Amino acid sequence: MRGHAQMIPFGCCTPILSLISHDKIRWFLHDIKRPQWGIEMNQPHLAEKIIDYARKILNNHTETKKEICSIQSELNSITTTNTKIFLKSL
Repeated sequence: MRGHAQMIPFGCCTPILSLISHDKIRWFLHDIKRPQWGIEMNQPHLAEKIIDYARKILNNHTETKKEICSIQSELNSITTTNTKIFLKSL
């Protein structure tokens, strides 16, 4: 339920299940364009939803890892472009 608890596994291409307890968690999922990878904690039947989502991750583990690696590649490309722009401005 903390930011690093989702960023570190994401950085290691490990699927995440984010329990959204505050906006910071939601913002990371928004930044990577995957809000569906989070579950709001203040909803009814939370335990069932966590179990259902975990099953989906386990049943699609390879595809989800590929998706994470693809997102990382996109983010790396953005970072590389921004770094070049910044260095040119110096």
